[in-house]
Amino acid sequence: MEGRLYGAGLGEGAAVEARLRGAKKDVRRAPVTGREDGMFTFTLAYEPLAEGREDEQRLWDLWLCPADASPGIRIGRILDDVWDKKTVFRYPVLPVEGPRVTRPTTAYPYFTADNDLSVRLDTAK
Repeated sequence: MEGRLYGAGLGEGAAVEARLRGAKKDVRRAPVTGREDGMFTFTLAYEPLAEGREDEQRLWDLWLCPADASPGIRIGRILDDVWDKKTVFRYPVLPVEGPRVTRPTTAYPYFTADNDLSVRLDTAK
């Protein structure tokens, strides 16, 4: 994914955190590549999000964590004229595969009601 950070810098060692909704200690991290103009990119693999999954659904909230150990910035989309992104922006549903996946799973990014970016895992049908 690609984004732009306004009003702050990332620093060396910045990361994206996927935080399992409702579980304070369940976090997966991925490195972030930042540029001078505020643009950043990251790749978040779905397999670690599905590891050991026994539930029907998991929701992971995405946070951008600068290297300065701040608590993080919720990743969202704010600079457009679409108020309710959840019903407008759709991303592909993809199968999640790998040795750590314990049940058939699909995953896709989506915008929450607050226009923040999250990832949803469901049991594949």
